[in-house]
Amino acid sequence: MSSRMLVLGMLVAALASSVSCTIPPMDHPEECATIPGVHAGQTPDDVIKALGHPQARENGWWVLNIWFDMEFHVWYYKRVGRVIFDRNMAVYTSEADATQLGRSN
Repeated sequence: MSSRMLVLGMLVAALASSVSCTIPPMDHPEECATIPGVHAGQTPDDVIKALGHPQARENGWWVLNIWFDMEFHVWYYKRVGRVIFDRNMAVYTSEADATQLGRSN
């Protein structure tokens, strides 16, 4: 293998790795307790039965506006918290938050 091919291979590998992934945020927010009655894997209908209809819905923003990913759907419940769904609309997690205003912050 020539040195030119080796350098080209290393350059392509460096570019591919920098494009394919992003560095996670260094500032990790404090973790919230989950909402009672809402569990990972539940459907939107299950959540509506447990909590009723959300006051607001949003795609993407989650975890105190630090992590942005359009694959997530967030439902906001006033004085209850947030329910986060994955791209298949199954509950990914929930966050109990008595200060939630029923809308995205």
